[in-house]
Amino acid sequence: MKSSINVNLEPSSSAFPPDWSTMIPDLIVALVTGVAVGLAILIAERMSAIKAEKRKLEQLGTRLVHPLLLVLQRPEYFPRFDKIGELQKKQREAMKILEDPDLDDWHETSPSSLTKALVKYRNALRDQRHDREDLAQTIKDWDRVHGKEPNILEYAEARLLDANEQALRDLFPDKAERVRLETEFGKLREHGHVKSHARAFRGARARSERAQGDAHEELVAQIKATHAATPRAGR
Repeated sequence: MKSSINVNLEPSSSAFPPDWSTMIPDLIVALVTGVAVGLAILIAERMSAIKAEKRKLEQLGTRLVHPLLLVLQRPEYFPRFDKIGELQKKQREAMKILEDPDLDDWHETSPSSLTKALVKYRNALRDQRHDREDLAQTIKDWDRVHGKEPNILEYAEARLLDANEQALRDLFPDKAERVRLETEFGKLREHGHVKSHARAFRGARARSERAQGDAHEELVAQIKATHAATPRAGR
C-alpha cells in the first residue's frame, strides 16, 4: 500500500524582500519624536536651573541688602581713636556681611551697579584693613627703636586717626604730657616708613569712604526698586 505525500511546491505567501515602504517614514517619525522629547527635557531642565539660580540670588540679596543697609545707616556717636590696626566697628560689621562667599558668584552671574558697588566696597575695606595693620606694625617698630615717651603709641594712634583737641585732652588730661607726646609724635611722623604707611592708610580710608557712599546709594535704590515692583494689596 502506497502512502501519498503531498508536497506544496507553490511559493510562500510571505513576501521577500520585506516591504520597506513604511519603515523610512516610521524612522523619521521616531527621530522627530525623540528630538522633540529631548528638547522638551532640556528646556525643562534649563527653566528649572534658571528658577533655582533666581531663588539663590534672591536669597543672597536678602542676606546682603537689608542687613548691610541697616549697618551703613547706623550712626556712630562715639568714634574711637585707638586700635589703629583694626577697622572701625561699622566697617567690621559690613565686612562680615560682604565676605559672603556667594557675592562674587552673584556679581559674575548677574552683574549690576549694585553688585559692582558691593564688591568695590568689600575690596576697599580689605585694602584699608591691610594698610591699617602695616601702619600699626610700623609705629610699634619705631617705638621699639626710637620711642622715649611711655604713651607715644596711644597718642600716635589718636593723632593718625584725626582725634581733635578735645578728644586728646580727654585721652591725655595732663597738658605737659600732651606737649611732650606731640613733640615725640612729630619725630615719629617724619620717619620714612611711618610717613609712607600713614599716607597709604589715609588713601585707603578715603577710598573705602567713597565706596561706602556708593554702596549705600545702590542699596537704597535696590530697596526702592523692590518695593515699587511688589504689588500692593487692594490693587
